[in-house]
Amino acid sequence: MNNTAGISLAKRIAWASIISASLILAGCGQAENHADHAANAEGGEQSSGGHEGHGAPSEGEQQTESEAASDHAAVKWSFPSAGIAAGEKVKAEVSVFDKKGQPIDSFDMNHEKLMHLIVVSEDLSYFDHVHPEYKENGKFDVELVFPSGGAYKLYADFIPSGGAGEVIAANVNATGDEAAASKLKPDEQLMKTVEGIEAILSLSSHQAGEEAELTFTFKDEQSKADITDLQPYLGAIGHVVIVSEDLGQYLHVHPVDDAGSGPEASFHTTFPEAGMYKVWGQFQRDGDTFVVPFTISID
Repeated sequence: MNNTAGISLAKRIAWASIISASLILAGCGQAENHADHAANAEGGEQSSGGHEGHGAPSEGEQQTESEAASDHAAVKWSFPSAGIAAGEKVKAEVSVFDKKGQPIDSFDMNHEKLMHLIVVSEDLSYFDHVHPEYKENGKFDVELVFPSGGAYKLYADFIPSGGAGEVIAANVNATGDEAAASKLKPDEQLMKTVEGIEAILSLSSHQAGEEAELTFTFKDEQSKADITDLQPYLGAIGHVVIVSEDLGQYLHVHPVDDAGSGPEASFHTTFPEAGMYKVWGQFQRDGDTFVVPFTISID
């Protein structure tokens, strides 16, 4: 089914009756500002249909599409009809539309990228942060690899030019052997060691609805000396992504001060509701990006 400008966004969303069973979407998004994108990613309509992608598909080839929308934008996801196989590269197309169903073809740069795509597994044991490549007419391309079979959530994070930030989410399933289920539980100590770096996380508040400062402190694992040679990652000292246990709350948090090189990096955010959250801090040192994960409980 071709996407045509004459078909309204509401009609496209109403096509839920032809949804592919392999893609189930949930979406809605908003951003408080460019520094701290937040979205409630629950709810939303579902739809699917054929799509030409970058051009007409070759004979016999089809693509599976699904769509989710916020109040101001919609994202249509297109995957090969063969589905998503764990451990194999899959090419996805991400198309962005405005509320009238017209392609959004201009985006503001947000920390050096036009779109951030966050991928997490249903149990939050897997995390990836990639950047789809913009083509034209509101369309982005991205290659993804899902490490094991099971359910995943994708969060497309972007800013239409002159507008507010958007976060629109999709649920997808990968076929193949599933990893052992990992039950989320709060870390007893907010200290992790990654690639010879000891990272400690402290929060100024564990109360939902209150502004909380998240401070990461870095030391060398062996010498315990302060690490002061962190490098900018996407134009900042680091980035933090936070997702709630039920996958319904998403926060993409940027630092209080983009500059700095350690030993501390601070971030401000507000947890919208009580519950458990997975926190991934992303930083760079010696040209390599490292990720520090924590699980916290918010009252």
